[in-house]
Amino acid sequence: MATKVMSITEYSREEFYEPFKRFLYEQGDVQHFNLLVLEDKSRKPDTIVFKSPGVTKDCTIELKPVTQAFDIYLEVATTGLVGLGNLLYFGGALKPEERFAAVVAKAAARAKAELANIQRMRVDEANFCTRCGASLPLDAIYCPKCGSKQT
Repeated sequence: MATKVMSITEYSREEFYEPFKRFLYEQGDVQHFNLLVLEDKSRKPDTIVFKSPGVTKDCTIELKPVTQAFDIYLEVATTGLVGLGNLLYFGGALKPEERFAAVVAKAAARAKAELANIQRMRVDEANFCTRCGASLPLDAIYCPKCGSKQT
């Protein structure tokens, strides 16, 4: 049964998917005991299928659209033998679902931070008119406010 991990309202699924997937791979590599060995073998859009040591079935992360946003769902196959090493997490014991959910949440937070950084850089790169100081599109040749040619 899939469990909702979080909702993303700030970004579209299209812009969020690639950085999220990249950080998911990195976060899985960083975790102790090789928590995630990811395989991008899904044929469904916005779905990532992965395996983990000690869990015998494939697990999935799916980005499902909702009004003005999308939700991230996680489905972990808990059948199979899970070794003690896969249950230890920062000195405490967590269920595999909780551990995977923590990895997904961390990857989503890192993807959101990267996308916010990209948006800030775009604003910082905005052009301003050399004569009147009005904000200009990056490719503007003439100022739409005062009409002066930009160099």
